[in-house]
Parts: sequence; structure tokens; C-alpha cells
Amino acid sequence: MQIDEHALADSAMVTAAAPGVTGGVPSFTGRVVGGNGRGRLLGFPTANVAPHEEAGLPPDGVYACWVAIQPSRDVFGATMSIGNNPTFDDVAERRVEVFIHDLAADLYGRRVVVWVAQLLRPMRRFSTLDELIDHTAADVRRSRAALQRMPRPEIE
Repeated sequence: MQIDEHALADSAMVTAAAPGVTGGVPSFTGRVVGGNGRGRLLGFPTANVAPHEEAGLPPDGVYACWVAIQPSRDVFGATMSIGNNPTFDDVAERRVEVFIHDLAADLYGRRVVVWVAQLLRPMRRFSTLDELIDHTAADVRRSRAALQRMPRPEIE
């Protein structure tokens, strides 16, 4: 699969690092809000993030990223989708959905810090839910592999 290098370059220009964060990777912050619950039904429960400043988000696509849930200092690997969920016809607005690897927790209302690490693929529409699930599982595997090669950001 080809990745648009211009989109990848644009995705690196997210925002300045959040206060109290080191690691040199651009980041944005937001609050976890309710969604449609589709991620959980598909086997990938996501934290739907309402970004504090949408202007700082990278282009639509699927990304490997790091996530911290405030006020904790723990940083988790994650796979993030940004876009309007084109497989589903009832989503008009742009959404930020983050599947946090190896974490099962109620995050509603919590503030999160997201470090975008790597664009995995552009956003796309899938013909079936099984195709979406298969591609999402592959995205998570690729995200985990990418994050293993990158330094984990730290909260000071």
C-alpha cells in the first residue's frame, strides 16, 4: 500500500508539545466523550476524543500514537482513526477515535494527551464489517510494531 508522503509530512506538524511533556513528538489534547459504541461492538473499544483545538489535528487517516490519560503519568500505545467513519453512512462530522492498546478502563470525561507517531494508512470505506474488522486488526498490529521502534514520550 502506498502512503501519501505529503500527508505523512503534514501529519508531523500537529501542534507544539503539551505542557509537562518531553519526547519531541508533536501532540494534541482533548477530552474523552461518548460515541456510538461501534468500536466496542467490533472488538476495538475506542476513546472518542473531543480535541481542544481541531486546527492542530493531522489529516484524516489511521495512525500509530501514544496516549496519556491525565492525571496519570502512564503512557500507552494506541491506534487512532481520524475522519468521518466512511464505512458508516450516518457519520457526517470528523471524529478522533483512539483504541488504547492493553487498557480496559472507563475514560469518559478524562483529559488525554495524544502524540501522533506514524501514519499507517489513509481513511477509507470498507464494503463489509468483516473487511473493516480485518483491516482494523492489521492496523493495530502495524501500530504496535511501529511503536516498538519509537521512544515512549514521558510526562514530567
